[in-house]
Amino acid sequence: MIKNLNRSLFPVSGSLFLITVFLLFNSISYANEKASQCTGSDVVVKFSNIDDFYMACRSVNELMDVAQKIGLNEDLNISILFVDSLSINITGKSLAVFNPNTMKIEVLSIAASQKNFGDEAVLGLQMDKELHRSVITHELAHALFWQNMKKTIIAREIHEYFAYVIQLSLLDPSHRKEIIAANDVPAFLDRSEMTEEYYLLNPTRFAVKSYLHFVNRNNDWPSLLRLFKE
Repeated sequence: MIKNLNRSLFPVSGSLFLITVFLLFNSISYANEKASQCTGSDVVVKFSNIDDFYMACRSVNELMDVAQKIGLNEDLNISILFVDSLSINITGKSLAVFNPNTMKIEVLSIAASQKNFGDEAVLGLQMDKELHRSVITHELAHALFWQNMKKTIIAREIHEYFAYVIQLSLLDPSHRKEIIAANDVPAFLDRSEMTEEYYLLNPTRFAVKSYLHFVNRNNDWPSLLRLFKE
């Protein structure tokens, strides 16, 4: 989810661990919270659990690879925060949000997600670590889109098409196959079928139809940019 402004809105102990962290990351501790920068990027992650940091940075690295394939500037000067509640939650059903005003992504912890949404929290499936990571990927895609297209007014459904295509493309095949099988819908035929109304009524089906449309384009990453002109 992105606030649409145009519309308003893993454990190691001992000295080896300390040396590794010191060498790889530029970390600052705030009580139980740390802030570290993902290697090879400008993305800073604020976390309490080191596994969350590695998970977020994996998504950052994968997104940078995709950005190159698309032909976008992959530099992201943003922060990712793991939180128990979102400071912005327009729909009341959000697991994460990118705020272009602050250039921050807030992501609910797995525990908070399960508490607030129970089963079927992510694209119709029960939350696990891989699906949790895919939520981060989705918001990173919004941030990438924003940094590259912020001078152009793009419809909300295209923002979401872009984010869902990247989210599902970078999701592991077993989860992706399960999501597609549970949503027996055809691909979007063309741009005219991609509407904000369809997205709002059924985001999961919108996601599947978007991904299948992309697959029908032979996973042609530069086509994501051409779509904006259709």
